[in-house]
Amino acid sequence: MEKYARFTKITNDILKGRLSGLSFNYENKNQLHVIVSYELNDYFWLDYELDVDLEHKHIDYASHHSKGSINKVELNREKEFEEAVSEFFFAS
Repeated sequence: MEKYARFTKITNDILKGRLSGLSFNYENKNQLHVIVSYELNDYFWLDYELDVDLEHKHIDYASHHSKGSINKVELNREKEFEEAVSEFFFAS
């Protein structure tokens, strides 16, 4: 998984969690939905979801939430993480 080592690093450095899953789902040829799943403190499992506009090189926040079996808790945006993900996709 060396290809995604940068994603592992930004998840660890910025979200302070261990990357546990990474999903790329194409909505169409220009829209990509990214789900970053990570574990925090060996106890919490969270998802950070982003919509990537490949044509216009823009990332839109979708959601950040816990993955509980009973309920879903919405969390705050992490702008620094979103900027790092943008660099991952669009840096030349």
